[in-house]
Amino acid sequence: MKPEDLKEMAERCRLIAGRADAFTKRRLLDLALKYEARLEGRSLASRKLTAMAATEPADPTRQTTS
Repeated sequence: MKPEDLKEMAERCRLIAGRADAFTKRRLLDLALKYEARLEGRSLASRKLTAMAATEPADPTRQTTS
């Protein structure tokens, strides 16, 4: 697929997700991430982690290992 096609599909998934029930919304957002990962040449896992980190608030009680 061409890069512009991948961008368009990701945007379309996000648009439809805005009007969907919770289960379908999650699936469509995951699909949008998959299209974007293909576009950027990154793995889907790294794309999901980046998206999760951007949407989750920091947990001050969580301990990190150093």
